[in-house]
Amino acid sequence: CILFASPSAVHHFVELLGRGPAIAHLSKMEIAVIGPTTARAVSQLGLDVAIQPKTSSVEDLARAISSHFSDSAAS
Repeated sequence: CILFASPSAVHHFVELLGRGPAIAHLSKMEIAVIGPTTARAVSQLGLDVAIQPKTSSVEDLARAISSHFSDSAAS
């Protein structure tokens, strides 16, 4: 899992690795975002967001990640 808390974090990640390598890595991961603006930045790369809390807070993001993987482990 990789999490992004801002659109600029998404952009910096892509800038650091290069677009192709960044997308290749991200496409293999569960992507968690803090809110809709960050989700749009991920979507603009052609990638899907797996985890997004209903409200944009760090606490809710942590809960959403925990819940996502707890649910996955139960399957």
